[in-house]
Amino acid sequence: MGMGNNSQWAKDVKKSLIDRGWTMRVLGEQIGYSAQTISAVLSGRYPNATGEAIVEKINSMLGIQGKPGSIVTEEWLTSVKVAMIRRHMTVGELAEKAGVNRDKMSQIINGRQWDGETMAKISELLGVEEPSIHHTS
Repeated sequence: MGMGNNSQWAKDVKKSLIDRGWTMRVLGEQIGYSAQTISAVLSGRYPNATGEAIVEKINSMLGIQGKPGSIVTEEWLTSVKVAMIRRHMTVGELAEKAGVNRDKMSQIINGRQWDGETMAKISELLGVEEPSIHHTS
C-alpha cells in the first residue's frame, strides 16, 4: 500500500486537469507554485496553513470544491493530543505501541508528516476517529 491518500478532492482535481488538457505544471504556473508542490498537496503531504491556501487557489482556479482528506487533520491532531493527555501517554510510549520511532511519531502528531497507516494505528490505540473520515464529498 503506497502513501498517497487518494481523496475525492484529488480525483476531482485530476479530472478537472484532464478536462482542460492541463498538467500539474500548468496548474502550478497558473497559481504560482511548482508542480512538485501541487503534487504534494494532492497526495495530502502538505497539512498546514500553506497547504490550505494552495487548496483554495486550486479550487477557485478549477472551479471545484472540497479539500484533501489529510488537510482536515487539525481536529484529528487535537483529539490525539487530548487522548494522550487523558492517558498520561508520552510520544515515546505511543510510538512504541504504534511500532514507529519517536521522531516519526513526533512529526505525525505535529502535522508535519502524513502516513495514513500509522495514523490509523494511532487512532485505534487512542480511540479517536481516523483522520480520513472527514472527506467532504
